[in-house]
Amino acid sequence: MTETNSIIESENGFVITGIVDFDTAPAIYMAGCAIIKKKSVTNNFSDNHAQTKDDGYIQIDFSKVTQCNSAGLALLINWIRFIRDQKKTCRYVNLPSSLLEIAKVCNLDTILHTD
Repeated sequence: MTETNSIIESENGFVITGIVDFDTAPAIYMAGCAIIKKKSVTNNFSDNHAQTKDDGYIQIDFSKVTQCNSAGLALLINWIRFIRDQKKTCRYVNLPSSLLEIAKVCNLDTILHTD
């Protein structure tokens, strides 16, 4: 039986389900971008404004991801770029530990906005 992937839109972002790998990442990226474009959350942080956990952001939740490889890291980095181009901000939640380890090895863990 083949596992299906989907993105479930939530109030302030979306939840990714299933497998994130080289085969699925391009479609997941495009579906996520479509949701990001629709969200009205804007990045209104100034130099004098300290970002808090309750400030507006697009939340991208990986809690329903069952498998993830390095394609997932590419996905995160490309969404960061896309979201910044949209003048928005994001927070990644429930990232798989394997994905966080890949990010650390690549010295990219500091650019990921995670909870």
